[in-house]
Amino acid sequence: MKFIRQHPVFTALLAGFLLLFGGSLALLLKTMRIKAAVEAELEVQRERRAALWARKPFPKQPNVEIVQRNGREMKALVDGFLGTFRGPEIKTPVLEELVAKGRILVACRQMSEALSKAEVKHPEKFQFGFERYASYPPKKEFTPLLLKQLAITEELMRLLAEARIHDLLAVRRVEFEDADPAKPASSYDPKADPLISQNGKFEFVNPPNSLYSTMPFDLEFICDTDALRKFLDGLSRSPHLLIPRIITVENEKKEPMSSVAAGRAAGESGAAFAPPPSSPVSRGGAKPPVESAKATTVVDPSTIRPVMGEERIKVGIRLDWLDFRHAETTKVEGGTPRKERGGPR
Repeated sequence: MKFIRQHPVFTALLAGFLLLFGGSLALLLKTMRIKAAVEAELEVQRERRAALWARKPFPKQPNVEIVQRNGREMKALVDGFLGTFRGPEIKTPVLEELVAKGRILVACRQMSEALSKAEVKHPEKFQFGFERYASYPPKKEFTPLLLKQLAITEELMRLLAEARIHDLLAVRRVEFEDADPAKPASSYDPKADPLISQNGKFEFVNPPNSLYSTMPFDLEFICDTDALRKFLDGLSRSPHLLIPRIITVENEKKEPMSSVAAGRAAGESGAAFAPPPSSPVSRGGAKPPVESAKATTVVDPSTIRPVMGEERIKVGIRLDWLDFRHAETTKVEGGTPRKERGGPR
């Protein structure tokens, strides 16, 4: 006690050191206990992981082979389906502007010559929907789509020539460039009224994640029913997938035959057809009133020409070309290949 009274400062420092040392020792012991508990829990988790690995939760090799075989069969089925509907690939190089213009004009001249050879009437200097390119070359970025349109137009003209239609009035396609106000937007004959309403959507549809793009075409022509049937049959046999969406048919002669003309036709064909005489009696036993002497002459039905028989008809048809995508690259003539972007494949 005498030492503590003589050295109070030293005693206080010694007491503080002992308290600090004891607290540190207690904290160290607590930390060691926590560490031991964490290590024990970690060991439990390791044992659980080892037990899961020992179970082999992966598919067995026979199951893997079955899944792989099913995948190959499904891929072959899809490829076969797409191969049936994809049709021939249309080459779409990115041409220089003047080269593309020359190709379009040459193709239009060849289509006109083919129609003339098949005795199909069509307007003079007909450009089949490509009028604007008779004076101005197409923009370079639009040449791949224009080449596709040109190829399908050539196919349609081939089918019309084979069907032996009488008169081609109109061809309409989707315009990719801004319309020129000084030029007609389509290849319609000014004397022809479109049978298909122009108020509906007439546009190129090309969703980025779709299997195919849709490109519409409008045709208007005069033919008989046999030629129309041949043309529709040709569409079904075409290597390209061409689907008619709207078909409008009108009789070329819209006015019916008058009674005078009908009587004249009956007189020329022979004696007029008349039903056997009869004297009907009303339910009450009284005779019906006598008909006027100026009764309409009864005409033989065989002398009236039906609308859908030998009579020529005016046909308007809108059809869609479904272009299933091909894995391809487009080449710039004289340049390096590049991936085609933004257009149908």
